Amino acid sequence: MTTPGPKSQIRDYLERVTRHPDLRDDQDIFESGIVNSIFAVELVVFIEKQFGITIENEDLDLANFASIEAIAKFVARKNGAP
Repeated sequence: MTTPGPKSQIRDYLERVTRHPDLRDDQDIFESGIVNSIFAVELVVFIEKQFGITIENEDLDLANFASIEAIAKFVARKNGAP
């Protein structure tokens, strides 16, 4: 059995914590009110622990965390993917 990819892991986490099933990959989770700035800290901690990365101050751009797709691309970049 293979490990789910980052998108799947991010979606599972967000759907579980926010209780919003069926999030779209491109849905802006902040603009739509699903996530607020307080939760953003929890999201950053989850991403660091789940994917073994360190999020630096310069990474704290809302564009990196606005959607499942954006977070997955951010994680890939932090892990050295082109």
